[in-house]
Amino acid sequence: MPQTRDNGIVTPIPSDAYTPTQDLAKMADTANVVTIVSGTTARNALDKWEGRLAWRTDKSQIEAVVGGAWRDGTRDYSPLSPTGWSAAGTITVTPEGPKLKVIADLILTRTGGAYVLGSSGWSVLGTDEYVLPSAARGTSPVKYLSVPAVGGSSGSAVSILAAYNPTGTISIRSISSFTFATGQFFTVNVAYYI
Repeated sequence: MPQTRDNGIVTPIPSDAYTPTQDLAKMADTANVVTIVSGTTARNALDKWEGRLAWRTDKSQIEAVVGGAWRDGTRDYSPLSPTGWSAAGTITVTPEGPKLKVIADLILTRTGGAYVLGSSGWSVLGTDEYVLPSAARGTSPVKYLSVPAVGGSSGSAVSILAAYNPTGTISIRSISSFTFATGQFFTVNVAYYI
């Protein structure tokens, strides 16, 4: 009967019949080391267990088995544009252990008609339409940012609050009521984990 050490390595115990090939193979397979692989095919040929690590020489990155599947490396996504808005920028999703780190660097420009943005409530861009692609959505708390709205016909920057909801939507609110003009824009730069 083999024993599992504190670090997860499986070794034989003295009462076991010693079979060098099998015992050493089992010990090596459970040694908690990073396996070096040349690419996706070599990585996928490995046995999968939770937390197993593989170094991809073709991408110079480490990948892990999380939730029974290999979690690939960094991916960039484009934001979705809600009705009346143009969303530009990059959403980067990077594995960090069992979690994903999301960094969103976005510019949201009003392309629809001008509308009054009040100070008493939040206005969801595109009436609850998603700005974030599904790969960047999670349950992280809402991030509140104070950002300037610039451009358009307003001529000067207007301070607004942006509520960046990692479930996929972005809402805005003005400190005082003003008209958000066509062509006016604001930026969102935020990081969170999912």
